[in-house]
Amino acid sequence: MKISIVLSLFIILIFLIIQMGCLNPFAPKLGEISSNLDIFLTPQKTPEEVMTNFRYAYILKDSLVYRNLLNDDFIFVWRDHENDTFVSWGKEDDIRTTVGLFNAFTVINLVWNSTNYITYSKDSTTAEISKGFILTLDSELRITGDALFNLIKLPESGIWKITRWVDKSII
Repeated sequence: MKISIVLSLFIILIFLIIQMGCLNPFAPKLGEISSNLDIFLTPQKTPEEVMTNFRYAYILKDSLVYRNLLNDDFIFVWRDHENDTFVSWGKEDDIRTTVGLFNAFTVINLVWNSTNYITYSKDSTTAEISKGFILTLDSELRITGDALFNLIKLPESGIWKITRWVDKSII
């Protein structure tokens, strides 16, 4: 009888160890994700692929993917409606702010409504894209508007990155 109890406890212990081995304590917790979302990563070979990865980063709250979207000289610009001024900051401040956003909400959903326009430079190494969006944070806050992105194609890799983002949202 003692042997069967010890054997049962041993099997339960092994099972628990195996289950704990599947957990990564360093991985960020993800929000609930609707099963009908079509999200995937792209190689960022076009400005539209950058926008796909941008959406992926927001929905999955993936700061590493988000960081890879931004060029080193990236600038974020937004309008402070209370003070009627424009505010801007660089890449590292934007990443810190975005990680704070990712951590503050359980569920983040970003929908690109439409591409208002996209224009390329003559040599196709820079682009400007304007997109309409709806950003939902949990179920409590919904932000709509347009976003204007300037992008650059990196010559060594052919990957596109964002150099400037002007947020034209309405809360």
